[in-house]
Amino acid sequence: NLRVVARALEARLNRFGGDLAVFFDFCSMHQKCRGADGAPGARVLGFAAGEAGGRFASEDALFKQALGSLGTFYSHPKTFVWKLTAFPPDYDDPQRYQRKGNVAQYADRGWCFCEASWAAMVKSSRMVLDLGKNSGEGAVGWGDLKRACTQGRRAPVLPSALEKELEHKHFTNGKDDRPAVAELYAAGFKARFGAAEVLRYAGLGWGDDEAKAVAAVLAAGAAPKLRELSLGSNSIGDEG
Repeated sequence: NLRVVARALEARLNRFGGDLAVFFDFCSMHQKCRGADGAPGARVLGFAAGEAGGRFASEDALFKQALGSLGTFYSHPKTFVWKLTAFPPDYDDPQRYQRKGNVAQYADRGWCFCEASWAAMVKSSRMVLDLGKNSGEGAVGWGDLKRACTQGRRAPVLPSALEKELEHKHFTNGKDDRPAVAELYAAGFKARFGAAEVLRYAGLGWGDDEAKAVAAVLAAGAAPKLRELSLGSNSIGDEG
């Protein structure tokens, strides 16, 4: 997976140059990886009430702050979001990967699903790439990568629709995470669509279902400042 990301970053830099700041979800946030003595160790999925270990208090404060700000990263119209939706080819090898916690596919994982939904709100077509559509092998140009990895992006949905979908997604801690995710998505939805003046969803391989989802968002009055909507180069028929 890191090889896939590295090749995508290389293609982006070769095309545009400059510097990039990269945020890796999970890796860029303090996880519960400390033993009772505070020494770093393997990640711990959960601690009983009052049990020592996991994160220092300072790390826990930073983790909670970052968690509440995730929607800003993913939904901002000027940030790129690159999704790793495919497991490594050797993921089924128990000698290389130990499966713990949430092992569902990307689209069925609650947090991944919410992050992808944030990214699907108001970003232009080229800003969200599904790197699971790229093998990570061999040289790849930015244009080829963009054409292959922008296809099939999810359409934006109303918070009420997303909340229903979350009922079927997998979380490590669903009791707490599911309502938190729904609340975070609703807040991000209101902020992003409330400020949106231009929405460019061209060339995403969309059909009638995606067009209907966009129509539902606009019919709900979510984008009062909208002045331009682009849906060209999709496969939307009369029904959409």
